[in-house]
Amino acid sequence: MKLFGFAVLLVLCSCASLNREQAPFRPAWLETPQAGCASDELCAVAQGRTRNAAQLNARAEISKILETKINVSSLSVETLADAELNQKIHEQTNILLNDIEIKEAFEDNGSVYALAALNKPIAAAVLKKDIEKIDEDIKNNLTKETLAAASKAETAFAQRSALNARYAVLTGAFLPDPVSYAEIVRHKRNIAAKTKIFLESSSPVLEQGVREALEKAGYTLVSGKTDATKSIYVKFSAERQHLNVEGFVRYLFGFKLSITDKKGETSETAAASFSETGRTYSQAFENAVASYKEMLSENIPDL
Repeated sequence: MKLFGFAVLLVLCSCASLNREQAPFRPAWLETPQAGCASDELCAVAQGRTRNAAQLNARAEISKILETKINVSSLSVETLADAELNQKIHEQTNILLNDIEIKEAFEDNGSVYALAALNKPIAAAVLKKDIEKIDEDIKNNLTKETLAAASKAETAFAQRSALNARYAVLTGAFLPDPVSYAEIVRHKRNIAAKTKIFLESSSPVLEQGVREALEKAGYTLVSGKTDATKSIYVKFSAERQHLNVEGFVRYLFGFKLSITDKKGETSETAAASFSETGRTYSQAFENAVASYKEMLSENIPDL
């Protein structure tokens, strides 16, 4: 009986020892990603149902670390909300993600974990080059005495701020700004104050749309020609187009700004055309005016 009890105990011990041996080893980087990386690497861990999903998720985690927020208090809401600006920042961040390396993968209970790493010195060098190019663009635009150039400098500064925040994540320090945001805003206001615009058009709807776009850009609009440094007449044309849809009409609308200065010299700018549909001519025209207004807001004309 004693011999039987000893045999059972021996089997139980053997099973326990076997279970310990078969328990999967969990790498330290699962809990602390940096444990699986060098000191000059930025690392992240993510889980997925497949190896490919885990790797994609790990790359996305690196992106999240880099997606630090711009200091909203120092930049205008309009600048931060600029869709084209955000697209540029997104594209430049994606370039960095191309250099991400999947260092290791680990499977456990039907899930796959991946460890992603980004070489910080290499990524920082790429960002620095991009930032230095933007700095040159800012400086060049500030030498031009136009509101359009000043607005480009403002947008470029916002782009630079976003990239500089990512640079700081990688290096622990920001690159110094070529000028302050306050200087750019002051420069923009000074230029806007020098240009006083009298605006008119044969269409009240069109005149109001262009007025709102120019005021948003920072231009000063006045109520009389005598107070204006420039007079602008908003021209438009309309050509009906074929549309085989009952109850709707389509027109091709053309717009342009005719500018006359104090000397009586006239020039034209901001020409654009839009094919718009509506139930009536008026509805199609209002749609075209909205498109023209959006274009002027995104591409501030030199006046």
